Amino acid sequence: MKLSWIALAIAFGLAPGTALADTLGIPVKLPVRSVWALAFSPDGSRLITANYEAVKIWKTADGTLEKTLKVKEVCGIAAAPEGDVFALRVGFRTGEVQLWRLSETRPYKKFKVGRINDGASRSLAFSPDGKLLATLSMGEGGGSFAALWNVDNGKQEKTRGTKAPPRSLAFSGDGRNVILGGNDGSVRAWNLKSGEVHSFRGNPQPVTDIASSRSGRWFATVSGDALLKVYRMSDGTVFRTQELAYGGSVFSTPDERYVGALTGAGLLQLWKVYGDRTPVETELVAKPSIGRFSPDGSRFAAAGEDEVVLIPWKPASPLAGRPAPVGTLDQLLEKADEAPDNLKSLQYSDDAVRAWKPADGPLKKGLAYKYRGVFWELLGELERGIADYSEAVAVSPRDPGPFSSRGDAYRKLGEADLALADYTKAIALKADWGEPYLGRAKTLFLLKDEPKAALADLDQALELDPKNGAALLLRAEALRDTGDCAAAVKSYTAAADADKDVAAKAYIGMAECAVAGRLPDVAIALFGEAIALDAENPVPYRKRGMLLHAAGQPDKAVADLDKAVTLDKRDAASYFIRGLISYNAGKYDDSAGDFSEAIRMGPVPDALNFMGLLSFDKAVRTTDSGLQSSYYNSAESYFEQYLELVPGDAMARRLFAEAKSRSQALTDAKLRSWHASRQSVSLSSISRSIIGSIGASGSSGGSGSSGYSNVTAPGKTVTLQDYGKAIQDRVSRQEDQALRKRINDTLWK
Repeated sequence: MKLSWIALAIAFGLAPGTALADTLGIPVKLPVRSVWALAFSPDGSRLITANYEAVKIWKTADGTLEKTLKVKEVCGIAAAPEGDVFALRVGFRTGEVQLWRLSETRPYKKFKVGRINDGASRSLAFSPDGKLLATLSMGEGGGSFAALWNVDNGKQEKTRGTKAPPRSLAFSGDGRNVILGGNDGSVRAWNLKSGEVHSFRGNPQPVTDIASSRSGRWFATVSGDALLKVYRMSDGTVFRTQELAYGGSVFSTPDERYVGALTGAGLLQLWKVYGDRTPVETELVAKPSIGRFSPDGSRFAAAGEDEVVLIPWKPASPLAGRPAPVGTLDQLLEKADEAPDNLKSLQYSDDAVRAWKPADGPLKKGLAYKYRGVFWELLGELERGIADYSEAVAVSPRDPGPFSSRGDAYRKLGEADLALADYTKAIALKADWGEPYLGRAKTLFLLKDEPKAALADLDQALELDPKNGAALLLRAEALRDTGDCAAAVKSYTAAADADKDVAAKAYIGMAECAVAGRLPDVAIALFGEAIALDAENPVPYRKRGMLLHAAGQPDKAVADLDKAVTLDKRDAASYFIRGLISYNAGKYDDSAGDFSEAIRMGPVPDALNFMGLLSFDKAVRTTDSGLQSSYYNSAESYFEQYLELVPGDAMARRLFAEAKSRSQALTDAKLRSWHASRQSVSLSSISRSIIGSIGASGSSGGSGSSGYSNVTAPGKTVTLQDYGKAIQDRVSRQEDQALRKRINDTLWK
């Protein structure tokens, strides 16, 4: 495939007119077909590729083939982080790991690790210190497990069984965890010190690839539904979700600025980890299998059906191509002092920013680093901003500004403790300055869930600046969180009067207080005011749509929800409520489409529950045993994912067990005739057999139950449709306090 230099220039952050030969060099095409595994040496000087026939080692500088190793059935390659050692996973059934050195033609060590999992795509990884090797394998009894092996002696050190076959794995960048992606879409982190396994928000499709940042702060996954998700390692939060052109492999750049994927459509797509959600992309190879950056960050390799392409990687600064400023450093600082919140207009070139090294005193040097840090932050380069703020702190340790600004950057990265420490230091240096109080309040409320502590800081900030709209708005949010809606409404009103930029958000907050006070008509009107102030915000459309749905106005509700998803295609809550409306109308295919979108875009547990219900219903209604098996498998998968989020739901657990049992029966040839004789069983009698026993027992589902047992009554036949209605009633029932919290957590925020 012919490479487009213009497309490559855009993809790698180059400005028009940049000397491509100096910046990108020339892509090198390696004449090797059907490569499904590759790895770079630590210094980037060698690329190791494998297909079914052989392993080849290439010089990356010019694409010269250095040697060919006659090793067949290689299903994985991993290079040690230092030195010249690499590992091969050999034999799909024999399950052997071979350790090699780049300079040798025979492996220096071999050991058995078990048969590779069916469909495993990334089953071999070195720990960051190079002492351990992680593998995925199938046990003799059919179970699946991850294992750690001592590289020096080839002995197994630790194992961890899994519920479903893991499909991919990676070490976290700090070596503390092994991240496992399941064939069932699960994402788990195995803590190697404690042995505990933490489950993160999963996917409806298999997790085909995983990549960790070098620092270990975050990791990214790609799943079979063509979604790339970036997780925060500390708490498992998904802080970025991107739709891919089509599947693919995932990676991060060594400097952690970008996360990317080589998609099944042959596109290289890159996003800033923090910042703009618009990707840069270019076509590279036809029918790609894998893409990787070299550890030193100098090259990117993409394996396609007919070739492997090596591209020199020299990313330009995000400031490249901007006009250089005219004037002295003093003039630049004077301009920044005049409008510190509008630094984007200064349009500094990268060279000019780097040249801010004044020799005429620490104060100016500190200011230079501080303003450059703000500039990086405005561009979404938070790590670079933190580095410059730290330089400013070192130069001017008595200046509260860099501490407060660095606190803002840490807060945006989710580093609550570091942010709090910086805000506290800024307050100690200048107690009569409101900004660090506001920043500390945001951290306490948004990251630490401490509204009362946040209110104390907000009171101090407002004492210093009573018309601070942002502080008034946050104070209202914190008051509402503590249950004081009356005081919250007063603060929302003051925020709207003080600052037109926060007025729309203030009306949304007042509307939510009206919802809590069971005044839906007032809330609908207030959401309308918010829309009038900001027609491009999807939130009031979504929330008004939910209220209109509850008020029995489905057409108006759908109109609002349509607008919400038009403005934000990742609005999981709008997809879910629109799916409920279709479900009520008997449009089950439409509802399934919306529930599926809700699952793809965010953690909406009841969407998983409904999809399990719909799949089970389809299995019951069809007479095609092949379709039945597929539907039962789907139902089993959806219920299993739901139960990971809501483990106390007894009804869903019973349905999960029944779907699993029927799926297994259909795969057993001896039971096919028995199952065929039962195709005429009615939906109501199936429901009775599953649900009736729960109604008879009166089980409440235990702690954390959603209370589905309450939908049954003596002498009443409860159908799967009744169960679906019960889910919907539970979603609408405002007096259920635990459910209201779940709605707020998963739908309203």
